[in-house]
Amino acid sequence: MEMLAVVAVIGVTAALAAPAVHSARMEAKTNRAAIEIVRIHRNARAAALMYGRAHLVRYDSGGRGSFHAYRGIASNCNANGWGPIVGGPPCGSAGSYCIDRLDLMDVGWTIGSSTIRVSPQPPVASIDVCYEPSGRVQWRRGVAAGVGGGFSERNAIGGGMRYEVQRLDMGVAQGVTRIVAVPLGGEARLIQ
Repeated sequence: MEMLAVVAVIGVTAALAAPAVHSARMEAKTNRAAIEIVRIHRNARAAALMYGRAHLVRYDSGGRGSFHAYRGIASNCNANGWGPIVGGPPCGSAGSYCIDRLDLMDVGWTIGSSTIRVSPQPPVASIDVCYEPSGRVQWRRGVAAGVGGGFSERNAIGGGMRYEVQRLDMGVAQGVTRIVAVPLGGEARLIQ
């Protein structure tokens, strides 16, 4: 009888703790996603210096947001024909120029009905950030990023890109929204 009471207490305690454990796991995934965005941008910037070639980080709003980093063939962002580079074999395949990726549609970013979503502010379908070996950072967004328009280093976007990383439970934002800043001419960083 005493053993049954102990099992009952353990069961009730586990049932009460389950939502808190789930929430903590998803908050950890939200933090990790934000840190991964910073890592991809910093690695692309460092690789541009190391290889002497421009490196592109592309954000695509499809799904819950994805980032892909590509190594160019020229040192200048506008001198690279990014279409064939980006449209080539997928990351990890032979002959691919893709050197890194983060896709929040991957199964590791979901637990039950909870997911992670990244969205730029202001909202836009795609953003390209290009790092040159000289240290220059150029950008394009929206239609220009999708079809390969020219890059700009003009500071017409408030100093850089800003991404919000949110935890969603059944499509509703939950918890703390993380903010990643990618300044033009600076290191990507987590600011919240």
